[in-house]
Amino acid sequence: MSDPPTSTPAPLDEDQIAAYVDGELSPEEAAAVEARLADDPDARAEVEDLRRMLRIVSDLPAVEPPPDFADRVVRKLRRARATRPEGPPLALLSLPFQVLSILVILVVAVLYMMAELDERPVSGPVRETPPAVRPATDAAPGGQRPVVP
Repeated sequence: MSDPPTSTPAPLDEDQIAAYVDGELSPEEAAAVEARLADDPDARAEVEDLRRMLRIVSDLPAVEPPPDFADRVVRKLRRARATRPEGPPLALLSLPFQVLSILVILVVAVLYMMAELDERPVSGPVRETPPAVRPATDAAPGGQRPVVP
């Protein structure tokens, strides 16, 4: 008999690694991540890359916004709001008209096809009864029917 298959834990995702590096995990979750990091060299490398990137970003100088930055943003927002039309967007209004147009086109197409089918003669070979099998409509002289071979 074979041993039951051992389940390997799922690889750590980016959110778990970021939460671990930021110290946002509970002690139990952090211990579980550390246990998985011990067995996964790729995950360990990803943790080290993230820590290195955070150190580089934290070493960057802080940038101060210009003094009128907040006022400019508020003015732009007010201008954008003033130029935006009130009410629902045109796309929402046009959707019922689009659906109605499609339905009208479908109805017209169906009516056209029905009219065409009614006017079209039955296609295919027209069978005529061969002359030898045709019943005699003219009586033979003497009132007898002709003999058909």
